[in-house]
Amino acid sequence: MADTDVSKYDLPWYHRLLVKMIQHGPIPRHIAFIMDGNRRYAKDLSQRVITGHMEGFETLINVLSWAKELGVKELTVYAFSIENFKRPRDEVDGLFNLARSKIPLLLNESHQLQKLGVKIRLLGKRELIADDLRTEFENLEKSTQHNEDSILNVCFAYTSTQEICDAVNKNRDGYALLISTIISMSNIAP
Repeated sequence: MADTDVSKYDLPWYHRLLVKMIQHGPIPRHIAFIMDGNRRYAKDLSQRVITGHMEGFETLINVLSWAKELGVKELTVYAFSIENFKRPRDEVDGLFNLARSKIPLLLNESHQLQKLGVKIRLLGKRELIADDLRTEFENLEKSTQHNEDSILNVCFAYTSTQEICDAVNKNRDGYALLISTIISMSNIAP
């Protein structure tokens, strides 16, 4: 793999060192990011909470660029948990409005996404997302559905507990068989 020119990024020396080290080892195929700490960051700077989320989004864009340059093929971003609906209404509205402002920008750049070969997928409970925002997400998915070089999974209105419950309910018979097989095997003497 060719060396990535990390000097073009305004990174601290230790970030540049880490990137150089990563380049010489096996590159992971899939990396997941949990978008966490934006509220604390804003509060530490005595800023509005939404400011922390906006800066978090900008940081995410940089991270996605670095991952692409390093050759990571799939990224998953845990952006908005079902638990986030319990936050103050103005914060939830601010997060949704942030998504509303950024998705059209991505749609306007869909030719760039096609050039880069990035497929975007929305994961989560779509029915919990406001209709207009869900439509924007789905338009973004459609505009990138044939891209095959890399994948960006955006988890929005998700929770691991809900994902497990949905999987079990979807495949109830298969899981019942699997569970009974495991139980049967655990009763076998070594």
